[in-house]
Amino acid sequence: MAPEQVMSYQQTGGTVLLVDDEEILRSMGESLLEALGFSAIVAQHGAEALELYRSHGSEIDIVLLDLIMPVMGGIETYHELRRVAPLLPIIICSGYDEVSLEEAIIDDPCAGFVHKPYNPKELQSLIIRMMRDCGTPTSGIR
Repeated sequence: MAPEQVMSYQQTGGTVLLVDDEEILRSMGESLLEALGFSAIVAQHGAEALELYRSHGSEIDIVLLDLIMPVMGGIETYHELRRVAPLLPIIICSGYDEVSLEEAIIDDPCAGFVHKPYNPKELQSLIIRMMRDCGTPTSGIR
């Protein structure tokens, strides 16, 4: 999607489960997602994300998941979420340049990767495309 085609608030929507251990990044990420037209539910590590998904799964359209976190890291969280939600779109993010993801994640059509810091238009386009392509049930995007 070209930058000039970024959708407006009314055209996007959906709820993102944002998982990041750094408070400032959670806060900035939540503000960015809301500015892009999404609702956000935030978690500070993978274990909390799983708890939130268990209690709010029907509301969550996509997960934005930090790769490196204490308690439960991004890769372990990804696998746990896949067990309960095989088609849930999950975007793994990292600020590191050299990131090696497992082959299972690379081959997963409902998984994506984005570098931090986020480019707002690229992030919005990726979220919309993944929600559409993975048929997220609660979003209005198909």
